[in-house]
Amino acid sequence: DGFRSAQQEHKTGGEHLKLGIKIRTSATRIGVRGLLSEIRTTRQRRPKTIVNTGHPSDACPLVLTTRVPYTQCMAQLGPYRLFEQLGSGGAGVIYRARFRGAGGFEREVAIKRLLPEYGHRAESVQSLIDEAKLGARLSHGNIAQVERLEHIDGEWIVVLEYVRGVDLYQLSRELRQNERRLGVPEIGHIGREMLQALQFIHQARGTDGQPLNLVHCDIAPANVMVSENGEVKLIDLGSAMGSSLAELDGAVPGG
Repeated sequence: DGFRSAQQEHKTGGEHLKLGIKIRTSATRIGVRGLLSEIRTTRQRRPKTIVNTGHPSDACPLVLTTRVPYTQCMAQLGPYRLFEQLGSGGAGVIYRARFRGAGGFEREVAIKRLLPEYGHRAESVQSLIDEAKLGARLSHGNIAQVERLEHIDGEWIVVLEYVRGVDLYQLSRELRQNERRLGVPEIGHIGREMLQALQFIHQARGTDGQPLNLVHCDIAPANVMVSENGEVKLIDLGSAMGSSLAELDGAVPGG
């Protein structure tokens, strides 16, 4: 009886611990969400920065900001309407876009495409395709998901989950400008969520069950998104390395 009682106490204590972690995580998300709400309100008072995208197919300038959704279409790629640039780096650039399908179906997505000077380089195109194939295998709540790989009008693009929010670099910069900073609970929440994503990536296996031995290789504030709901998502697998990446087959929808 004493052993059963100890077992029950241990089980109950574990449940209480899990409940406590869940409550703290929820409260921390609410705190992060509040910070983002403040940032969004501050951004709405600032002027827009207009630049040119550099893509020949783009019909109008774009707004380098995610503070307020920009409603003027800047380019059309098949069923995808591009609205604003979210970021760029290396050979690629990412846009907020909207997919329109049959029956009036619509979905907000992110589109990654190659910069014009890289679009006809075989190695850059293959790198983009490989990134999509890898991302399609990594289904996790703390990793921005790859939805499709498309080939439209001779151009390869990757369709990604759109995370409405800011990256960690933007978040820190905005807080500094407003003489604020992340608290210990918020830092712990972001760090914990990032580590969960990295653990999942490091433990990923191929269809044969063998470890892919993946390393992200580009963990930086700009590659960590914090959503308006306080979710933390790792982005950009373009620099990932692994011993078995060459064996990946076409597992991504649309590819």
